[in-house]
Amino acid sequence: MLPKVSIIILNFNGRSRLGEFLEKNIESVLETDYPCFEVVFVDNGSEDHSVEYVKKKYYNERLRIVCTGKNYGYCEGNNLGAKYACHDSEYLVFLNNDTLVDKMWLRKLVDVLEKDNNIGVAGSQILNMDGTIQLLGGNADVFGRAMVVGGEEARALVEKCQPIKVLWVSGASLAIKKNLFLKNGGFDSSFFMYFDEIDLCARLVSKGLKVITVAASIVYHKGGTSNSASVFYWVYRNRMLFMLKNFPRSLFLKCLTIRSIMDPLGAAILGLAHNDSWRLNAIIRAYIFVLKNLGSLIQKRRMNPHKISAEYIAKTPYILTPKNYKIYALSKMLDLNRH
Repeated sequence: MLPKVSIIILNFNGRSRLGEFLEKNIESVLETDYPCFEVVFVDNGSEDHSVEYVKKKYYNERLRIVCTGKNYGYCEGNNLGAKYACHDSEYLVFLNNDTLVDKMWLRKLVDVLEKDNNIGVAGSQILNMDGTIQLLGGNADVFGRAMVVGGEEARALVEKCQPIKVLWVSGASLAIKKNLFLKNGGFDSSFFMYFDEIDLCARLVSKGLKVITVAASIVYHKGGTSNSASVFYWVYRNRMLFMLKNFPRSLFLKCLTIRSIMDPLGAAILGLAHNDSWRLNAIIRAYIFVLKNLGSLIQKRRMNPHKISAEYIAKTPYILTPKNYKIYALSKMLDLNRH
Protein backbone atom coordinates (compact mmCIF):
# COMPACT_ATOMS: atom_id res chain seq x y z
CA MET A 1 0.00 0.00 0.00
CA LEU A 2 1.34 3.41 -0.97
CA PRO A 3 1.95 5.96 1.83
CA LYS A 4 -0.45 8.85 2.27
CA VAL A 5 0.78 12.30 1.20
CA SER A 6 -0.33 15.77 2.25
CA ILE A 7 0.19 18.33 -0.53
CA ILE A 8 0.46 21.81 0.98
CA ILE A 9 -0.37 24.70 -1.34
CA LEU A 10 0.32 28.13 0.15
CA ASN A 11 -1.76 31.00 -1.19
CA PHE A 12 -1.57 34.76 -0.82
CA ASN A 13 -3.96 36.75 -3.03
CA GLY A 14 -3.71 34.01 -5.62
CA ARG A 15 -6.90 35.01 -7.40
CA SER A 16 -5.76 38.57 -8.06
CA ARG A 17 -2.13 37.66 -8.80
CA LEU A 18 -2.65 34.54 -10.89
CA GLY A 19 -6.21 34.80 -12.17
CA GLU A 20 -7.48 31.57 -13.69
CA PHE A 21 -4.01 30.02 -13.33
CA LEU A 22 -4.86 29.36 -9.68
CA GLU A 23 -7.77 27.21 -10.88
CA LYS A 24 -5.48 25.32 -13.25
CA ASN A 25 -3.05 24.70 -10.39
CA ILE A 26 -5.69 23.17 -8.13
CA GLU A 27 -7.29 21.16 -10.92
CA SER A 28 -3.97 19.70 -12.09
CA VAL A 29 -3.14 18.64 -8.52
CA LEU A 30 -6.55 17.05 -7.95
CA GLU A 31 -6.04 15.05 -11.17
CA THR A 32 -2.76 13.58 -9.86
CA ASP A 33 -2.45 9.84 -10.53
CA TYR A 34 -1.86 8.72 -6.95
CA PRO A 35 -4.36 6.83 -4.77
CA CYS A 36 -3.91 8.43 -1.35
CA PHE A 37 -3.26 12.13 -1.03
CA GLU A 38 -4.92 15.20 0.39
CA VAL A 39 -4.54 18.87 -0.49
CA VAL A 40 -4.12 21.37 2.33
CA PHE A 41 -4.82 24.81 0.85
CA VAL A 42 -3.23 27.30 3.25
CA ASP A 43 -4.40 30.87 2.80
CA ASN A 44 -1.95 33.45 4.15
CA GLY A 45 -4.41 36.24 4.88
CA SER A 46 -5.59 36.91 1.32
CA GLU A 47 -7.80 39.94 0.69
CA ASP A 48 -8.98 38.97 -2.80
CA HIS A 49 -11.65 36.41 -1.81
CA SER A 50 -9.36 33.48 -2.72
CA VAL A 51 -10.74 31.42 0.16
CA GLU A 52 -14.39 31.94 -0.73
CA TYR A 53 -13.70 31.09 -4.36
CA VAL A 54 -11.68 27.93 -3.68
CA LYS A 55 -14.12 26.76 -1.03
CA LYS A 56 -17.09 27.18 -3.35
CA LYS A 57 -15.50 25.49 -6.37
CA TYR A 58 -13.11 22.84 -4.99
CA TYR A 59 -13.79 22.11 -1.33
CA ASN A 60 -14.30 18.33 -0.90
CA GLU A 61 -13.00 15.36 1.05
CA ARG A 62 -9.63 15.67 -0.71
CA LEU A 63 -9.10 19.42 -0.30
CA ARG A 64 -9.13 21.22 3.02
CA ILE A 65 -8.68 24.93 3.62
CA VAL A 66 -6.60 26.43 6.43
CA CYS A 67 -6.80 30.19 7.04
CA THR A 68 -3.82 31.72 8.86
CA GLY A 69 -5.45 35.14 9.26
CA LYS A 70 -2.41 37.13 8.09
CA ASN A 71 0.58 36.88 5.77
CA TYR A 72 3.14 34.74 7.60
CA GLY A 73 5.36 34.39 4.53
CA TYR A 74 6.47 31.17 2.84
CA CYS A 75 8.13 29.66 5.90
CA GLU A 76 5.60 29.98 8.69
CA GLY A 77 2.65 29.64 6.30
CA ASN A 78 3.93 26.24 5.19
CA ASN A 79 4.86 25.28 8.75
CA LEU A 80 1.24 25.92 9.78
CA GLY A 81 0.06 23.83 6.83
CA ALA A 82 2.27 20.96 7.99
CA LYS A 83 0.64 21.06 11.43
CA TYR A 84 -2.78 20.64 9.81
CA ALA A 85 -1.70 17.69 7.66
CA CYS A 86 -3.60 14.44 8.22
CA HIS A 87 -2.24 12.49 11.20
CA ASP A 88 -1.68 9.40 9.04
CA SER A 89 0.20 11.21 6.26
CA GLU A 90 3.77 9.95 5.92
CA TYR A 91 4.97 12.58 3.49
CA LEU A 92 4.56 16.32 3.02
CA VAL A 93 4.88 17.95 -0.38
CA PHE A 94 5.16 21.74 -0.54
CA LEU A 95 3.86 22.99 -3.87
CA ASN A 96 3.66 26.54 -5.21
CA ASN A 97 0.28 27.81 -6.37
CA ASP A 98 1.80 29.03 -9.65
CA THR A 99 2.58 25.49 -10.83
CA LEU A 100 0.99 22.83 -12.99
CA VAL A 101 1.84 19.19 -12.30
CA ASP A 102 2.19 16.17 -14.52
CA LYS A 103 -0.23 13.38 -13.57
CA MET A 104 2.64 11.11 -12.46
CA TRP A 105 4.69 13.76 -10.62
CA LEU A 106 3.79 12.63 -7.11
CA ARG A 107 4.13 8.90 -7.73
CA LYS A 108 7.64 9.46 -9.13
CA LEU A 109 8.68 11.41 -6.03
CA VAL A 110 7.30 8.87 -3.58
CA ASP A 111 8.78 5.90 -5.48
CA VAL A 112 12.31 7.30 -5.08
CA LEU A 113 11.81 8.30 -1.44
CA GLU A 114 10.48 4.86 -0.54
CA LYS A 115 13.51 3.12 -2.04
CA ASP A 116 16.17 4.98 -0.03
CA ASN A 117 15.81 5.86 3.65
CA ASN A 118 18.89 8.07 3.43
CA ILE A 119 17.09 10.61 1.25
CA GLY A 120 15.99 13.60 3.29
CA VAL A 121 14.34 15.68 0.58
CA ALA A 122 13.27 15.00 -3.00
CA GLY A 123 12.31 17.66 -5.51
CA SER A 124 10.78 17.68 -8.96
CA GLN A 125 12.34 18.74 -12.22
CA ILE A 126 10.98 22.28 -12.61
CA LEU A 127 10.16 23.30 -16.17
CA ASN A 128 9.12 26.60 -17.68
CA MET A 129 5.67 26.69 -19.19
CA ASP A 130 7.19 26.10 -22.65
CA GLY A 131 8.82 22.86 -21.49
CA THR A 132 12.39 24.13 -21.18
CA ILE A 133 14.30 23.40 -17.98
CA GLN A 134 13.85 26.11 -15.36
CA LEU A 135 15.90 24.42 -12.64
CA LEU A 136 17.05 21.08 -11.28
CA GLY A 137 17.97 22.46 -7.87
CA GLY A 138 21.51 23.52 -7.13
CA ASN A 139 24.38 24.06 -4.74
CA ALA A 140 26.07 27.10 -3.19
CA ASP A 141 29.27 28.99 -3.85
CA VAL A 142 31.83 30.35 -1.38
CA PHE A 143 29.95 33.67 -1.19
CA GLY A 144 26.67 32.05 -0.22
CA ARG A 145 25.06 32.48 -3.62
CA ALA A 146 22.53 29.85 -4.63
CA MET A 147 24.04 28.18 -7.69
CA VAL A 148 20.99 27.35 -9.78
CA VAL A 149 21.33 24.67 -12.44
CA GLY A 150 18.84 25.03 -15.25
CA GLY A 151 18.50 25.82 -18.94
CA GLU A 152 19.14 23.46 -21.79
CA GLU A 153 22.79 23.03 -20.74
CA ALA A 154 21.36 20.93 -17.87
CA ARG A 155 19.72 18.47 -20.26
CA ALA A 156 22.72 16.13 -20.05
CA LEU A 157 22.22 15.81 -16.28
CA VAL A 158 18.58 14.83 -16.77
CA GLU A 159 19.55 12.15 -19.27
CA LYS A 160 22.58 10.90 -17.34
CA CYS A 161 21.63 10.98 -13.68
CA GLN A 162 18.59 9.55 -11.94
CA PRO A 163 18.18 10.70 -9.25
CA ILE A 164 20.35 13.86 -9.29
CA LYS A 165 22.32 14.68 -6.15
CA VAL A 166 22.11 18.36 -5.14
CA LEU A 167 22.47 20.58 -2.07
CA TRP A 168 18.94 21.98 -2.43
CA VAL A 169 15.79 21.60 -4.47
CA SER A 170 13.20 24.22 -5.34
CA GLY A 171 10.47 25.00 -2.82
CA ALA A 172 8.10 25.05 -5.79
CA SER A 173 7.88 21.25 -5.37
CA LEU A 174 9.61 19.76 -2.34
CA ALA A 175 8.82 16.39 -0.74
CA ILE A 176 9.93 15.26 2.72
CA LYS A 177 8.85 12.74 5.35
CA LYS A 178 6.49 14.44 7.76
CA ASN A 179 8.23 13.26 10.91
CA LEU A 180 11.61 14.38 9.55
CA PHE A 181 10.24 17.84 8.72
CA LEU A 182 8.68 18.30 12.15
CA LYS A 183 11.68 16.84 14.00
CA ASN A 184 13.99 19.37 12.33
CA GLY A 185 11.77 22.37 13.06
CA GLY A 186 10.39 22.79 9.54
CA PHE A 187 11.27 25.95 7.65
CA ASP A 188 13.12 28.58 9.67
CA SER A 189 10.53 31.36 10.02
CA SER A 190 13.23 34.05 10.34
CA PHE A 191 13.80 33.70 6.58
CA PHE A 192 10.14 34.62 5.86
CA MET A 193 10.69 33.83 2.16
CA TYR A 194 13.64 33.04 -0.15
CA PHE A 195 16.56 30.77 0.81
CA ASP A 196 14.18 28.97 3.19
CA GLU A 197 14.18 25.68 1.27
CA ILE A 198 17.95 25.99 0.76
CA ASP A 199 18.44 26.32 4.51
CA LEU A 200 16.19 23.32 5.25
CA CYS A 201 17.97 21.13 2.69
CA ALA A 202 21.42 22.23 3.88
CA ARG A 203 20.58 21.36 7.49
CA LEU A 204 19.61 17.84 6.44
CA VAL A 205 22.62 17.40 4.14
CA SER A 206 24.95 18.47 6.97
CA LYS A 207 23.47 15.62 9.04
CA GLY A 208 24.36 13.05 6.39
CA LEU A 209 21.07 12.83 4.51
CA LYS A 210 20.77 13.21 0.75
CA VAL A 211 18.83 15.80 -1.21
CA ILE A 212 17.93 14.73 -4.72
CA THR A 213 16.07 15.91 -7.78
CA VAL A 214 13.79 13.34 -9.40
CA ALA A 215 13.96 14.20 -13.09
CA ALA A 216 10.96 11.97 -13.88
CA SER A 217 8.74 14.09 -11.60
CA ILE A 218 7.65 16.99 -13.81
CA VAL A 219 6.28 20.27 -12.49
CA TYR A 220 5.71 23.39 -14.62
CA HIS A 221 6.36 26.68 -12.83
CA LYS A 222 4.97 30.01 -13.98
CA GLY A 223 6.99 32.24 -11.63
CA GLY A 224 7.87 35.86 -12.27
CA THR A 225 5.28 37.48 -9.97
CA SER A 226 7.64 39.13 -7.42
CA ASN A 227 8.80 42.74 -7.16
CA SER A 228 12.53 43.02 -7.94
CA ALA A 229 13.37 45.55 -5.19
CA SER A 230 11.82 43.46 -2.42
CA VAL A 231 13.32 40.26 -3.86
CA PHE A 232 16.80 41.83 -3.76
CA TYR A 233 16.41 42.64 -0.06
CA TRP A 234 15.11 39.22 0.96
CA VAL A 235 17.66 37.32 -1.11
CA TYR A 236 20.60 39.38 0.13
CA ARG A 237 19.49 39.30 3.77
CA ASN A 238 18.71 35.60 3.75
CA ARG A 239 21.92 34.72 1.95
CA MET A 240 23.76 36.09 5.00
CA LEU A 241 21.47 34.13 7.35
CA PHE A 242 22.08 30.98 5.32
CA MET A 243 25.87 31.40 5.49
CA LEU A 244 25.81 32.24 9.19
CA LYS A 245 23.83 29.10 10.01
CA ASN A 246 25.32 26.59 7.62
CA PHE A 247 28.86 27.53 6.52
CA PRO A 248 32.04 26.42 8.30
CA ARG A 249 33.25 29.26 10.56
CA SER A 250 36.44 30.14 8.68
CA LEU A 251 34.67 30.27 5.32
CA PHE A 252 31.79 32.33 6.65
CA LEU A 253 34.06 34.95 8.24
CA LYS A 254 36.22 35.22 5.13
CA CYS A 255 33.28 35.57 2.77
CA LEU A 256 31.36 37.99 4.97
CA THR A 257 34.43 40.25 5.16
CA ILE A 258 34.69 40.35 1.37
CA ARG A 259 30.96 40.79 0.86
CA SER A 260 30.65 43.59 3.42
CA ILE A 261 33.04 45.63 1.28
CA MET A 262 32.18 44.55 -2.25
CA ASP A 263 28.37 44.34 -2.08
CA PRO A 264 27.73 47.95 -0.95
CA LEU A 265 30.41 49.18 -3.35
CA GLY A 266 28.87 47.32 -6.29
CA ALA A 267 25.36 48.48 -5.38
CA ALA A 268 26.55 52.09 -5.13
CA ILE A 269 28.22 51.92 -8.56
CA LEU A 270 25.10 50.44 -10.14
CA GLY A 271 22.98 53.06 -8.39
CA LEU A 272 25.07 55.86 -9.89
CA ALA A 273 24.93 54.24 -13.32
CA HIS A 274 21.14 53.85 -13.22
CA ASN A 275 20.36 56.92 -11.12
CA ASP A 276 18.69 54.91 -8.35
CA SER A 277 19.58 53.71 -4.85
CA TRP A 278 17.27 50.78 -4.13
CA ARG A 279 20.04 48.14 -4.24
CA LEU A 280 22.19 50.00 -1.72
CA ASN A 281 19.17 50.69 0.49
CA ALA A 282 18.28 46.98 0.44
CA ILE A 283 21.83 45.99 1.46
CA ILE A 284 21.87 48.51 4.30
CA ARG A 285 18.51 47.19 5.54
CA ALA A 286 19.86 43.65 5.37
CA TYR A 287 22.91 44.50 7.47
CA ILE A 288 20.77 46.34 10.00
CA PHE A 289 18.57 43.25 10.37
CA VAL A 290 21.58 40.98 10.91
CA LEU A 291 23.16 43.33 13.46
CA LYS A 292 19.89 43.77 15.39
CA ASN A 293 19.34 40.01 15.53
CA LEU A 294 22.95 38.87 15.83
CA GLY A 295 22.43 37.22 19.22
CA SER A 296 19.54 35.04 18.09
CA LEU A 297 21.30 34.24 14.80
CA ILE A 298 24.41 33.06 16.63
CA GLN A 299 22.18 30.89 18.79
CA LYS A 300 20.68 29.37 15.65
CA ARG A 301 24.20 28.60 14.44
CA ARG A 302 25.04 26.88 17.73
CA MET A 303 21.86 24.81 17.50
CA ASN A 304 23.09 23.55 14.13
CA PRO A 305 26.55 22.13 14.94
CA HIS A 306 26.90 20.35 11.59
CA LYS A 307 27.97 22.47 8.62
CA ILE A 308 27.91 22.00 4.86
CA SER A 309 30.68 19.85 3.44
CA ALA A 310 33.06 21.49 0.96
CA GLU A 311 31.90 19.07 -1.74
CA TYR A 312 28.68 21.09 -2.10
CA ILE A 313 30.34 24.52 -2.25
CA ALA A 314 31.64 25.83 -5.57
CA LYS A 315 34.87 27.85 -5.47
CA THR A 316 34.04 30.92 -7.51
CA PRO A 317 35.41 34.44 -7.92
CA TYR A 318 33.35 37.26 -6.42
CA ILE A 319 32.46 38.71 -9.82
CA LEU A 320 30.61 36.26 -12.05
CA THR A 321 29.27 36.87 -15.53
CA PRO A 322 26.00 35.06 -16.37
CA LYS A 323 27.98 32.67 -18.60
CA ASN A 324 30.59 31.87 -15.92
CA TYR A 325 27.88 31.49 -13.31
CA LYS A 326 26.27 28.73 -15.39
CA ILE A 327 29.61 27.02 -15.93
CA TYR A 328 30.49 26.97 -12.21
CA ALA A 329 27.00 25.82 -11.20
CA LEU A 330 26.84 23.00 -13.73
CA SER A 331 30.42 21.88 -13.07
CA LYS A 332 29.78 21.53 -9.34
CA MET A 333 26.63 19.51 -9.92
CA LEU A 334 28.40 17.26 -12.42
CA ASP A 335 31.16 16.69 -9.84
CA LEU A 336 28.56 15.65 -7.25
CA ASN A 337 27.04 13.12 -9.64
CA ARG A 338 30.15 11.47 -11.07
CA HIS A 339 29.76 8.35 -8.95
